[in-house]
Amino acid sequence: MARYLVGIVMVICAILLFIINQGQDFIEVEDSLVTAYVFLIGGFIYIVFKFIRKR
Repeated sequence: MARYLVGIVMVICAILLFIINQGQDFIEVEDSLVTAYVFLIGGFIYIVFKFIRKR
C-alpha cells in the first residue's frame, strides 16, 4: 500500500480541489481546475505504472 501512497494522495487532492471549486465561475477557478485535472490524471498514471511494475 505504501508504494501507491503518492498516487492516492494526488487523487484525493484533485477530488478536494474539485469539491472546493464546485459552483464557482470557470474563469475564476480555471488554474485550480487545471491543477486538479493534472493531479487526477497524474495520480492514476502513477498508480497504474506502479501496479504494472509490481508484476
